[in-house]
Amino acid sequence: MNTLVTSLAHDQLSHSSAFQTILSSETLRERVPAVYAPGAHERTSPSYTFISTARVLEALNLAGFQPVEAR
Repeated sequence: MNTLVTSLAHDQLSHSSAFQTILSSETLRERVPAVYAPGAHERTSPSYTFISTARVLEALNLAGFQPVEAR
């Protein structure tokens, strides 16, 4: 049981983001430019459906979520 409690405490500490700085669009563009890709890569399978990450971020923003980390 102590292992589970220790594991849960560790996860909460390493993934807590409630007090981190919100990343601006400019910072996201610098760190992860693929977020703003206009479409799928040319070598992507025709069966792949492109979903714009930028539009997903906009929808999350409207729902009250803000990015605090990007990789």
